[in-house]
Amino acid sequence: MSNTIPTSPEDFEARAAARLDGLLDDLQRSHDRRVAVVVSATIEAQLDGMLRAMLAPSAATETGRLLGSSGALGSLGAKTDLLVSLGVLSSELGRDIGRIARIRNRMAHAVGIDFDDASCRDLVTQLAKDLGLASYQPRLSKPECSAAHVRFGLCAAGVIMALETVIPTRASRKDPEAIYGYGKTSDDG
Repeated sequence: MSNTIPTSPEDFEARAAARLDGLLDDLQRSHDRRVAVVVSATIEAQLDGMLRAMLAPSAATETGRLLGSSGALGSLGAKTDLLVSLGVLSSELGRDIGRIARIRNRMAHAVGIDFDDASCRDLVTQLAKDLGLASYQPRLSKPECSAAHVRFGLCAAGVIMALETVIPTRASRKDPEAIYGYGKTSDDG
């Protein structure tokens, strides 16, 4: 799969469909804990890339001091909050990323928990409602793969695809209106 930016709506749709198919297939074959951790890591890598594209090159960003796990923007929550605050991500997308992060944390820090655990299932149900997938009844290809597992995979794929449409660049800092929604003040002439 190409890492280049799609050049047309058709190219984007083909790329999105191929990625979605691969992701859903992989998620159905994986254990719940792995799915939650991999999805969260995928989203965090996307946010990290957005921030690196927006920040001026510096020792702090190049060495990971700012964006690394112990840096000021090291957590998924901090990255999400900053990008929402800057208007790069919508508050709804930020909320959805937050739910995925909470599911990941529950899975990563508790033994024997899965998507059918009440606390995770409730978050998956709310995420599905927010993304318009509440009534979706997945066709399960493997009997050991629960409906909550597949529904989480679909929701995660939707969030990952939404993030692919956000393409901040260093050049956009020269034109704040392009990414932040504001431009020159009336005093700028």
